[in-house]
Amino acid sequence: MEKKFQGIPVSPGIAWGRVLIYDTGKLEVPKYRIKSPKEEIERLKEAVHATKEELSSLYKKTLENIGKTHASILEVHLMLLDDQTIFEEVNTRISSEHINSEAILFELSKKYAEELKNADNPINQERTADLIDVIDRIIRNLTQQKRPDLDSIKNPIILLSQDLPPSEASKLKNDKILALALEKGSATSHAAILAKSLKIPTVVGIVNLFDSYLHPIKGAAVDAIEGNIYVNPTSETISKLRYKKNKLKKTFSFYEKRLLSLPSSTVDKVNISVFANIEFPNEVDDNIKHLAAGIGLYRTEYLFLDKVDLPSEDEQYEEYIKVAKKIHPLPVTLRTIDIGGDKLSSYSKIFNEQNPQLGCRAVRFCLSNINFFKTQLRAILRASIVGNVKIMFPMISSVDELRQVKKILEEAKSELDHRNIPYNKNIQVGIMIEVPSAVIIADDLAKECDFFSIGTNDLIQYSLAVDRNNYHIAHLYEPAHPAILRMLKNIIESAEKANIQCSVCGEMASDPLFTEFFIGIGLRNFSMSAVSIPQIRTLITAINYMEAKEFAEKVLRLPTATEAKETLKERLKKYKSVISA
Repeated sequence: MEKKFQGIPVSPGIAWGRVLIYDTGKLEVPKYRIKSPKEEIERLKEAVHATKEELSSLYKKTLENIGKTHASILEVHLMLLDDQTIFEEVNTRISSEHINSEAILFELSKKYAEELKNADNPINQERTADLIDVIDRIIRNLTQQKRPDLDSIKNPIILLSQDLPPSEASKLKNDKILALALEKGSATSHAAILAKSLKIPTVVGIVNLFDSYLHPIKGAAVDAIEGNIYVNPTSETISKLRYKKNKLKKTFSFYEKRLLSLPSSTVDKVNISVFANIEFPNEVDDNIKHLAAGIGLYRTEYLFLDKVDLPSEDEQYEEYIKVAKKIHPLPVTLRTIDIGGDKLSSYSKIFNEQNPQLGCRAVRFCLSNINFFKTQLRAILRASIVGNVKIMFPMISSVDELRQVKKILEEAKSELDHRNIPYNKNIQVGIMIEVPSAVIIADDLAKECDFFSIGTNDLIQYSLAVDRNNYHIAHLYEPAHPAILRMLKNIIESAEKANIQCSVCGEMASDPLFTEFFIGIGLRNFSMSAVSIPQIRTLITAINYMEAKEFAEKVLRLPTATEAKETLKERLKKYKSVISA
């Protein structure tokens, strides 16, 4: 019998097939008194050494097969094994209580699991998950209870699991894993980030998946567009998903072929550029090169996540120049690290904050960690020698803040000059407009930078006082709110008056509901995930700018989000034949 579950799609795609349930099984951990604490401590050391060898081998394989960014997850685990704090506690208890080491470690693991369950801060969640993963490996080496081996998968499968330990996530391969479905996890978990990079359809946060699924499981289907999981899907469900998958493939192919013969402009020849957003260097492929005008947003923070230590200037430079060369001669805009809020790393030294989204994040973090900031700036400047690199600062809220970061950028330039290292001395500098204060003073900010990029996700969140990750108030997160629409017009007009470029890089950019409105208020540059580019570019070719301008003025006069959204939806019907090939 088919059963349907709903989760959060984090890596788009559709797949179905045989199932492998990744279940580490309930650990059988004995508890007994030991005769010799010295011998027990030595036994623990041997298990830790065996764990270190396992992780070292896994690190090397991951480094070779996937790259440094994802291998760094295992680097974190190796560093945790070198941290003596936990082992000092275990050794002390072995000596004082005469209890076996795996029993003590198991107690600690349960304590950390409880902390993980109650952790609000993403950094605590990820680091605690890492620690539990490492302790689990040590216990399994002590008790000779091995984990399921993802390396031994011979035929492609749908992988179902309550969660995927960070070190196991590094074993994911897109030729063996058709799709991934996790009961737990989040969009920023190790598994989600890696699956997205490998283009494995993935859904996380599937409530009660392992409390109620039916035995035996003959197969499963994953719709990571809608976030639906089907256990034991019927032939009818498979037929619908097959049709949907083929339709998506044909639609993309249709858009792609059509776009190759069309300029990126409106019916009345107004040029509109569509750029791609990326998170990893391997996302720069041929599709991006011939469908996009360049990289409008490279989120550099994903180079920093899951690291114990700050990536060196050379390591960062190698990543940035790789992208710059791949996309050349098209431009690439590197956003400086937007760390904090819901994106944290182990070395960031960010204390627990009651409201992290309003706390020490983005440029605030960088201005509090100048050496950290300068390291990244020097790496970006060095990569700019290719000639197509731009630099962008996130979450600028005042002219003073912009001047501060520009001053530090000048210092970074001077340091490179002192080392006789070349860079593009005319590198363009832009800012993200994503807080209300920046909207109000957009005309002043425009005089002091080369371009704007509007981050609509945060702009909506901060302007409407709605946490976009809080499902209790998700209905209040409304892009069509009149305040948001009028803010967008104000930002674009300020950029136009200052004769600087302006783009939109948030989720609104990839939503066809707003495309004509954006063009009508003067937007000439969109930036979005690569999968959305064909549809939006095709829609642009059907829009008349003068009509769009008149339509936008009508929308801006509407007093409610409900009216604005209904008007936008009704208007989009005009382009139905264009956007549903």
